[in-house]
Parts: sequence; structure tokens; C-alpha cells
Amino acid sequence: MASGEDEKRRMQANEKAWSEAVARVWLGDDAFKAQLIADPRATLESLGANLPSSAKISVKEDGSDELTFVLPRRPVGLGQLSAGDVVELYGTCPCTVCAVPTNKI
Repeated sequence: MASGEDEKRRMQANEKAWSEAVARVWLGDDAFKAQLIADPRATLESLGANLPSSAKISVKEDGSDELTFVLPRRPVGLGQLSAGDVVELYGTCPCTVCAVPTNKI
């Protein structure tokens, strides 16, 4: 079982990979976008993501009138932490592009 610190490092690697992937898509790399949607695991792992081998990975593009929120799975090692402790440990959000209004970009 992974420790809380191991899980935090894994989440940080995944966040960094996802941030790079989103940036590349937003900057118009259509070939990368197609690859990301077709084979998200390999594409994200090529950017340094550390994805659980048992997890099904999918990428879905939001439309201009749609916003998808994903509730991440509970990290291991939280124990009896308070909500404030979890925010301090993992940041304000485990996602890198939460609620970005597309009409403001």
C-alpha cells in the first residue's frame, strides 16, 4: 500500500502531465489531441503520469455549453484528517483546470 507521501507524488506527477496535455490541446496541437483521446494512458504516461495499471483511463472533451466535474477517488493514507488538512496536503483542488469558463479564454 502506498504511503500518503507516495500518493501525493503520484498525484503531482499526474497533475503535471495533465496540465501539459491540456496546454498542448488548448494551443492547437490537433494531432496530440487526437492521440490523447484515442490512447490517453500512453499519451499521459509519455508526459510523466504515473497511472494505476488497473484503472481505465478516458478523456472526454467538454463542449462550450458543458462543464464536467469529476470526483476523484479517495487518496490512500488520509486517516482521520480534517477537510482543512486535506486541502493543505493536496491543494485546493486535485484537478488542474477546474471550472475554467470557456467564454473567458
